[in-house]
Amino acid sequence: TAVAEHQTGSMPTGAGAWNAAWARAPGQESESFVSAMRCSLMAMDKPAVRDVALLIFRAVLGVVFVAHGVDKLLIAGMDDTIGQFSAWDVPQPRLSAWVAVFGEIIGGAMLVVGILTTLVAGALALLMASALYLVHLPHGFFVSDNGIEYPLVLIVGLFMIVVFGSGRASIDAVS
Repeated sequence: TAVAEHQTGSMPTGAGAWNAAWARAPGQESESFVSAMRCSLMAMDKPAVRDVALLIFRAVLGVVFVAHGVDKLLIAGMDDTIGQFSAWDVPQPRLSAWVAVFGEIIGGAMLVVGILTTLVAGALALLMASALYLVHLPHGFFVSDNGIEYPLVLIVGLFMIVVFGSGRASIDAVS
């Protein structure tokens, strides 16, 4: 089988597996292609690959949160942000706006570097769940209508970090 060939070293891995898949005689292409796919997928099941994927995932989510927090604080300004929260009937709009801004900026930065990652991801998921409920739910699904699509994707992404943790490429893993 492909797994046995991979383990014994008789089957090429990586780019060699792809090249070998296309170099086979006619009629063997599909079997070789499947074997090459199995070997490539087995190569992805390594701790280093998992850690790099978690690092990229954390960094992208963190940057998104920092950018939204900075936008509320510096670009739109807190007066406009508080006014928008008030227009959306968010309870305690002034307090809620400041909590959202600092939660997004500090929480996003902590996600990027991997400090208290699962706790921060859980807190940000709760922040996004409240935004989904208070602001986005009445507008339907699609982001173009200010619907739940975008906060839902963020919540699911944060949930993945809560479940899988920060990985070894984080400050959490160093301590």
